[in-house]
Amino acid sequence: MNATVVGPDSGAPFCPVCGLGESDGDEALPEDYFQLPTDWSHDGRFIAYTNTSFAVNVELKGDVWLIDIARGRRVVHLIRTPFHEANPAFSPDGRWLAFTSNESGRTEVYLQAFEAGESPRLVGERHLVSKRGAVSIRWARDGKELFYLAWDGRLYVVPIMLSLKPKIGEPAPLFSISLEARAAIHGVLGFDVSADGQRLLVPVVTSSEKSEIVVMQNWEAALQRNRGKIN
Repeated sequence: MNATVVGPDSGAPFCPVCGLGESDGDEALPEDYFQLPTDWSHDGRFIAYTNTSFAVNVELKGDVWLIDIARGRRVVHLIRTPFHEANPAFSPDGRWLAFTSNESGRTEVYLQAFEAGESPRLVGERHLVSKRGAVSIRWARDGKELFYLAWDGRLYVVPIMLSLKPKIGEPAPLFSISLEARAAIHGVLGFDVSADGQRLLVPVVTSSEKSEIVVMQNWEAALQRNRGKIN
């Protein structure tokens, strides 16, 4: 693995994850997929990433995988379904995983208990967090709130009480993000939450310049005239 420039304290690694180690069992990593890392557990043991197909004319399909640093960077296929799961994000205590899935026909945020141990896995029920579609996820540092960007362009916060059966509150809209700024947000790395949960860091497009389209007519005649001047 190449050098990682952001570590588990910030949660978001910027590093390639292809070919880091052996996968569970005899399963090989697909060649027509690309890997997008989106979180690093706070104890430093796991890197979570999405393995997504980039094959032409193939429906978008992704699964959630882990790199188990403590076990020689072993690759673990954590979520394997017919649907597209992405954007995995560990809770600060490492006992829960938030992720997006389109199992309902629309991409939403889900929450599920995570067991590390010798064989890392998700257990128990999937709990729906969002209600209007979602594309990006970020935890508050105290684990009591989840933030996500919805399809309507607004950033939402959801109060959460983590327990054996987590209590998930109603999503509350915070503010809208411009279309240009939303284009800069990719997965969980697109925005961040301050340690006290009181400030949000989001991309802002400040340029007021407008792009112009120039149409040149009869350009061949102009080219001939310029050639004549050169000769």
